[in-house]
Amino acid sequence: MKRRIFSAVFILIGLLVLALIIHIKSSDNINTIELPEEIIVLKFEFTNVFLVPINDGYVLIDNAYEKEYNLFLNYLKNKNISIKDIKYILLTHHHDDHVGFLNKIVAENESVRIVLAKETAELLRKGKNNMENGGGIVNPTIYTLFRIKQMLTPSWNLTFPPYIICESDIIIVEDYFDLTSILGINLVAIHTLGHSSDSTTFIYNEKIAFCGDLASNFLNWAGANYSTLFNEDINIVYESWKKLIDIKIDTIATAHGKSFHIKNLENSIFKNSQSNIVKLF
Repeated sequence: MKRRIFSAVFILIGLLVLALIIHIKSSDNINTIELPEEIIVLKFEFTNVFLVPINDGYVLIDNAYEKEYNLFLNYLKNKNISIKDIKYILLTHHHDDHVGFLNKIVAENESVRIVLAKETAELLRKGKNNMENGGGIVNPTIYTLFRIKQMLTPSWNLTFPPYIICESDIIIVEDYFDLTSILGINLVAIHTLGHSSDSTTFIYNEKIAFCGDLASNFLNWAGANYSTLFNEDINIVYESWKKLIDIKIDTIATAHGKSFHIKNLENSIFKNSQSNIVKLF
């Protein structure tokens, strides 16, 4: 009798675990989209980095943690791409998982030009994620997971090697900046604030939004609802989402998780509340 009860409990636990795994997997795979073949997606520990071809090389959108530079070089080698083939680096914002090995690329490719918002340029000088505007984690569940991650990786301190802009770098000062004539591809930059005070989205061919951390496809099962885990102000994030919805973007190419259809943002807007944010800074 005891053995039967034990077996039943064991099976029940197994089914619950299986159901949880299926839920986690499915929650981040709704309306996902494969990017066009010409766009190369480089997947790092937590960050997606994108290579978009131009006439004489590539545009690199963001980079990852400093420690992942060798992995980046291996990716390039496997794709038969030289570091010198990267002509421009577009930065969506200044955080450590997006600018970590920026200086290393510039050291090996002095002709590369950085494209970034004026606010990003100012924050890169400081060498750490901005904490002056406050902000926090989207809900208590994800806050707990965030703290566990911090405990498991004590070296993760939200810092990065400072970067000082050069004369050749391209500074975005307008809310809408057309880069088409500079890059030779259809690409515009728009300010999309909320995650950070310097967040920029790059729109390719009027359809694909490389949004950095404006939105994500990660931990939706824990209540992320397509927002990035940290935000300075979730209400401003939603205002930025509406910008993308109003200009009829088709695809969200996020730095965290698989690319997905814009309808996921339409269905998730306002699902999180600033009152549920767990203050971090």
